[in-house]
Amino acid sequence: ILPWMGVIKKIPKTAEEKMDSTLPDWQRERDYWFIYKLCGTGYVDLIGQDLTGKSLGASQSSQGALESYIKVEKSIELGAPRITQLGMPVEGRDFIQVIRAAFPASSSGTEIDQVVSVVAPVDCKISA
Repeated sequence: ILPWMGVIKKIPKTAEEKMDSTLPDWQRERDYWFIYKLCGTGYVDLIGQDLTGKSLGASQSSQGALESYIKVEKSIELGAPRITQLGMPVEGRDFIQVIRAAFPASSSGTEIDQVVSVVAPVDCKISA
């Protein structure tokens, strides 16, 4: 599962980042970023880039990034795993059908501040 795994962590913005006028309104309204702390090799191969260390939505349109933020926020808010099948847009290719399992987690043990996810093509086979 590790190749298909990703970890997205909620990180507070600095005072300067909160004042950044180049950010879209929806991003300025939030006092945090979601940053990819880990992007497994299978996920990298699937989307064609390594997102480790990058902000969630950095390679998407503003609207796409907002939708991604809302999904992660919902996972954190609900505090429960979510499993979905969806068409994932991949630049330069058609939508890829994937299964995504998102598991809210806590780095401190006191509050949910990250989402551990597994994203794999629906036709992916894992052998023992």
